[in-house]
Amino acid sequence: MCPILLIRRTPISIEEMHEKQKTMQTKIDEIDEKQTTMQTTTQTTIDDMQKTMQAKMDEIQKTMNEIKTSVEETKKIQPKDDNAKAYYPY
Repeated sequence: MCPILLIRRTPISIEEMHEKQKTMQTKIDEIDEKQTTMQTTTQTTIDDMQKTMQAKMDEIQKTMNEIKTSVEETKKIQPKDDNAKAYYPY
């Protein structure tokens, strides 16, 4: 290659430099906007998942409490004497 070509390609005008800076800044701003949107979407999704999980945990806890109450009531009804089973066949 001719050294003159390298010298001619290297210099850049101030206007060109400013234009490239503007273009780069615009791209950076677009990336920042996309990142902010992604963060917001991700946080919203996480919040929704936590709410859903809490609702499911509440349902499970309610069911467990109902089962516990049912078992306790059954224990109260059942006779403790094995001979009494003839009267209560269940």
